[in-house]
Amino acid sequence: MAVRSHNSLLTKSSAFSKILASLGFLLAFLVASSASALNIVSLSPSTSVTEVGNLVSVDLNMDFDALLQGGGVAITFDSSVLSYDSFTWNPTLADEAVFRCWPATATPNCNENLPPSLEIGWGVLFSAALTGPHTIGTIVFEAIGIGESTLSMAESSGFPGEFYDTNGNLIVPQFQSASVSVGASPVPEPTTALLFGMGLVGLSLRAGRS
Repeated sequence: MAVRSHNSLLTKSSAFSKILASLGFLLAFLVASSASALNIVSLSPSTSVTEVGNLVSVDLNMDFDALLQGGGVAITFDSSVLSYDSFTWNPTLADEAVFRCWPATATPNCNENLPPSLEIGWGVLFSAALTGPHTIGTIVFEAIGIGESTLSMAESSGFPGEFYDTNGNLIVPQFQSASVSVGASPVPEPTTALLFGMGLVGLSLRAGRS
């Protein structure tokens, strides 16, 4: 009886250990999944279609689980298809000017690389950390050539550089790039051009008679 009781205890202990190990694995998986679930820097819309001569706008966004202290991105594009026009900061973004890097504006601390590489940096020093979804600002390009340009992102090589949380830990975000397709501007149909020309001739004749 003692042997059977001892074996029964060993069996229960082994089963309990397996359950604990399974729970530990599940907990570790959930923590890891949660840590990588939301630390995203994206461009939207993900695809745009326009014509030569038009302006196209793309929003730069973040969506972080982590408490962001600061960081920046370098955005590259095809300069034969697109030309950088302007960047406007989101007026509701609660960042601080000391961390800001404006694209295409060379300063001692950031934007060492001018277009076709745009450096944009943001963060906080004394304010509350940035977390959750935010639109950082809007980039405007001019379509100058026929083709497709990918807007690729990587961590900024200059100030403020990589992304860090308020405890000084490195944040490795996922980057979601975008693309812009540019087609030729439509040429007026011959009939439309002819009618327009005849109208101008008619107006000039009437003006001459008067």
